[in-house]
Amino acid sequence: MVRKINPAAIPFTDLPVKDRVPDVVGIGLGDSAEFVAGILGGHAISGPVQHISMQASEAVISPANTKGYMGGKIQGANIDAAYLEMFGQQIQDRVQARIKTLFQRDSMPLGYAFMLRTFANELPIPKGKPGWLIVAPTIVLQSVGMPKAMPDVAGKALEAALIIAGLAGVTKIYVPAMGMGSTGGASYLRHEFKKSFGNAYDNTDEYLYNKSTMPGKQL
Repeated sequence: MVRKINPAAIPFTDLPVKDRVPDVVGIGLGDSAEFVAGILGGHAISGPVQHISMQASEAVISPANTKGYMGGKIQGANIDAAYLEMFGQQIQDRVQARIKTLFQRDSMPLGYAFMLRTFANELPIPKGKPGWLIVAPTIVLQSVGMPKAMPDVAGKALEAALIIAGLAGVTKIYVPAMGMGSTGGASYLRHEFKKSFGNAYDNTDEYLYNKSTMPGKQL
C-alpha cells in the first residue's frame, strides 16, 4: 500500500518529474550510515551531516517530530539540530508554517511527508547545501522521557519521503537512520528496522515504476 502523501506538498513546478527512486546516501554517526546504505542499496557517509558537500538538486530527510521542532532539548531532534546549523532558524519556522498550512493544525500525522526548499524561493541555494528538505516525522513530540522506537512508523515515513523525492525528480537523497537515533529500544530492534526500511524502498520502487509505465492511472 502506498503511504499517505499530501499532493500539495510536492513542488512539481520546481523540479522535473522523473518517477524514479533517487540515489540514496546513508548518513549519520557511528555505524548508522552504513546500516541505512546497506539496506537501501546506496553508499554511506559517516560523520556530521554539516560537513557533507551537497548539490541544489539533492534532498535531506528530517525524521524528527510531528510538530517540526528541530533543536534545543527536544527529544527526537538530533540530526535536525544539525539542519538548524546548516540552514538557520528560518528552516524550522518555515517547516512549522508549512505544517499549519497543509494540515490546519500545529502538528502533522505520522506516515505523511512533505518537501520544501531549504531556503526561501527568492534566495539562492548556498554552494555545498542541498536544495530540499523532506519532513517525514517518526515520533510524536513529547517533553519528558525518550520516545519509543517504532520501526513500522519509521518505514512509513521513509516510504512517503522516497516517493515524494522520486515524483519531484530529486537526484540524490540523504537518509539518516530514521526513528533510531533518539528513541528508546532502537538498538534491540535493528532487524525490525531493517525489514521496515527494505519494504519502504521496494514499495517506492514499485509505485514509481507503475506510475512511469502507466501514465494517467491513479495509483
